Amino acid sequence: MRVNPNDAPPTGGRSFITDARRGQIVTAAIETVAELGYARASFAQIAKRAKLSSVRLISYHFDDKEDLFQALVDTVQEQARVFMQPRIRAHTEPGTMLAAYIEANLEFMAERPVEVRALVDVLSNARREDGTPLIGTAGFDTPVALLVQHLRDGQRSGAFRPFDAEAMATAIRASIDAAANRLAVEDDFDARAYGRELVTLFDLATRNEAAS
Repeated sequence: MRVNPNDAPPTGGRSFITDARRGQIVTAAIETVAELGYARASFAQIAKRAKLSSVRLISYHFDDKEDLFQALVDTVQEQARVFMQPRIRAHTEPGTMLAAYIEANLEFMAERPVEVRALVDVLSNARREDGTPLIGTAGFDTPVALLVQHLRDGQRSGAFRPFDAEAMATAIRASIDAAANRLAVEDDFDARAYGRELVTLFDLATRNEAAS
């Protein structure tokens, strides 16, 4: 999950009732995409799952399909942030923080597979008529930048050995993202076991043996 654990939750001026209805629709969209796939997740299917009397209720709360599916992506990202942030911030030592970051990502996937499948499907398949992505991904590389900074801080403190921090951060993120992609297509994928292997792998890859 590409989540910036330092991000604050978004705020807005909508009423509680409006937010509740929007949340109901987004939840239905997540479940519909996870079950049927993005290509078959029509407003009619989403309205049916949300038990709405008409698809017009979706159009009332969302400008268009892009607005709805952007809300879906934002919602899952926010759920992941809320889940991961306290688990990471409970640690201060560079190595244990890195382990907590990896474990939190994979634990979220294990606990929320429906949301992860929907997110992966939308980001992979939601396209405009000209083939460009329907959902903007600005800021999705921010976690890589934060990882780079964390790794460099760990190197300066002596906890991590010398290595190319950008290459290592990219490898960590790619390994986590690969888990999300596997979860989307493999019903028996064990995200927690995968996470434990990643923790061991990147501990061995980053640890400064001279400081042990």
